[in-house]
Formats: sequence, structure tokens, C-alpha cells
Amino acid sequence: MTPCDLCGGTDSQLLGISYNVAQRADGHPYELRQCRGCDCIFTDMSRVSAATDYYTDGYYSFRPYDTRAAQHGPARAERPEKVLDVGCGSGAWLFHQRLQGHEVWGLDADARAVEAASAHGLRVVREFHELPDGYFERVRLSHVLEHTSSPTQMMREVCRKLAPGGRMELLVPNADGAKFRQLMPVSGVTDVPRHLYFFSEATMRRLLQKTGFDIESITPVNVDWTVNLRELVGDTRRLLMHRSKAREPLPRTLALLGRIVKVHLSPTARTGERKDWLSACARPARA
Repeated sequence: MTPCDLCGGTDSQLLGISYNVAQRADGHPYELRQCRGCDCIFTDMSRVSAATDYYTDGYYSFRPYDTRAAQHGPARAERPEKVLDVGCGSGAWLFHQRLQGHEVWGLDADARAVEAASAHGLRVVREFHELPDGYFERVRLSHVLEHTSSPTQMMREVCRKLAPGGRMELLVPNADGAKFRQLMPVSGVTDVPRHLYFFSEATMRRLLQKTGFDIESITPVNVDWTVNLRELVGDTRRLLMHRSKAREPLPRTLALLGRIVKVHLSPTARTGERKDWLSACARPARA
């Protein structure tokens, strides 16, 4: 059984079963478990194979982008910063930051992402040790932390790379959100086995405090309606794949379809602490 990365505990309870609905050939059921010691939610990695490519060549993070259109948009920053984007993919966000006058660096573990970003003239590496310590004024992690097998190790590395007074900004799916809690088998926020850890506001706070940060804010946020419509279509497609793998009867499939429509389209289904994502901002703790 996978030990909890947040507290090291080995006592966990089964929260649910989900399938890899992005790849037809992968028929394994993946267990989502919740640590009894700290409530952190994670994918049992005993079924996740290091030899399997769960990020195919068509993965969204590797896609090219139109640099010509981007050059007409951003204004120059009043105070340029040294910026690091962890999990930068092909570098679209970094490219915009560079146009604003910032000094930009990227990190991505996948060689395909590094190749795509480098083709745009961006400076991107694959390992934290290739980056200078205490250097960056801003480090961004957008939908990255849930992909790593050790969030505590990643956040310690991020803290080490930040300059004194620098800030870390991250965005992850909200484990208290309706899209995770009600649509776990098919939701894009689950996305096993690419997503390995799922954070609530409480477990995110514990993670940041444990890894050397002073927290400025942890805020649940909702996506806009256009993203909701795209996710509604995506979750419906994933439902069909889920049914073929889970062999669920039609009534249960239709019930889940009803929840998909309600969660994505009903304003009252995603209010308060049940919002879609968690946004956090923190700085290295003062000695």
C-alpha cells in the first residue's frame, strides 16, 4: 500500500475506484485512498507503472502555440522579475512572461515538453538541481503538484529555489469540490493515474507549513462558464469510457450523467468550499 507523502502514515481508507479514461488500453482499476492520519487523498501507486507512458505525444501540455499572435498582447512589466514555471509544458505561459520583460526559466520532467519549449527559445531544464538556489522572485505551479509522486519533495525544492521574500503561486484541483467528490469516477480533476495527490484547503495548508512556507492565502475558486462547458463535454465522453471499463449497468450510468450535468450547469452545486480549484500563495518562512 502506498504510504501517505504528507504525513508518512500507512493507514488509509478506500475513497473510491477510478479508471484511466484517457487511454483505452489501460484497464486497471485505480484506488483513491484517504490517509486516516492527515486526511490527504492520493492514488494508490502500486498499479502505476514507471514503464508506461501515461502522457502520450498528444498530451495538452506538449501542444505548440501561436507565438505570432502572442506578441501583440502583453504590455511590458513595470518591474521585471526572475520567474520559474514548474511543469511548464511547451512554455506558452513563459513565452508571454518573456514578452513582458521578465527573466524566464522553466522546468518540466518530460523530454517532449522541454524540446517543445526550447524550440521557442525558452530556457527549460528537467531537474531542480539544474536551477540556481535562492534566485527566483516568483515560482509558478499551475496544475502540476497533483501529478508528482512526492508533493513534499517538490515543495521543498521550490522553497530552496526562491529568493528571500520571493513568492510561490500554485493552482490545483480542489478535493473538497463537487467535481471531485460527486464525479470522481469520470471527472477531469481526478484523471488517474496522471493525478496522484488531491488537496483540500486543510491538507494544502499542512503541506505548505511542513515544507518551509509562510502562507499568504489559500482560496477556493471556480472556473468560468466556458471552461465548465468544455469540462461537461469532456466528462460525458469520459463517462462512456468509464462504463466500458467498469461494466456498470445503464441505470447507474444515467445517474452519473445526471450528476455531471447538475455539477457543471447548476450554480448552487459549486458554492462555498465546494469550488473547483484551490489557489495558494506563499513565501519562504523567515529564519
